[in-house]
Amino acid sequence: MDFLDKVVNIVDPGRDVDDFTEVTVGGQAVDYPSTYVVPLQAVDLALREFLLGDESNVPCEVIKK
Repeated sequence: MDFLDKVVNIVDPGRDVDDFTEVTVGGQAVDYPSTYVVPLQAVDLALREFLLGDESNVPCEVIKK
């Protein structure tokens, strides 16, 4: 999620930061860090947390701009 003051990436802390998952976008396969491949439910919870103020505490990394 891209906010005015920060970027928030949902992460799966159970995955190794050195592992990659092949993701195909627009017909092109790209190796993507596995820590960023999360279930759709985690995305829903994160959106509720950051946009609606829910207290779901989804694991994420925050990068300040």
